[in-house]
Amino acid sequence: MEKAQVMQSIAVQITPLLGQVMANSSVRAQCESLGIAGPEVTPEQVEALLVKLAGAMHIFIGREKTQRVMSGIRASLGAHE
Repeated sequence: MEKAQVMQSIAVQITPLLGQVMANSSVRAQCESLGIAGPEVTPEQVEALLVKLAGAMHIFIGREKTQRVMSGIRASLGAHE
């Protein structure tokens, strides 16, 4: 999968909850912390990114809402829970 498309897709889906700046910054920072570099990402890297984002997002929007959002993102990316 193309990393830029994945990052954009995730950011777009969490922007209504966190705001555009926070959504983009969070996705970028978590990619960096996981060592996700280069133009492509594997399904395993995408899952690791979603898990990491969910860990931070539940503080702002609660666990239940975070789980629903992450399920929607996984579905849109074709990733598996």
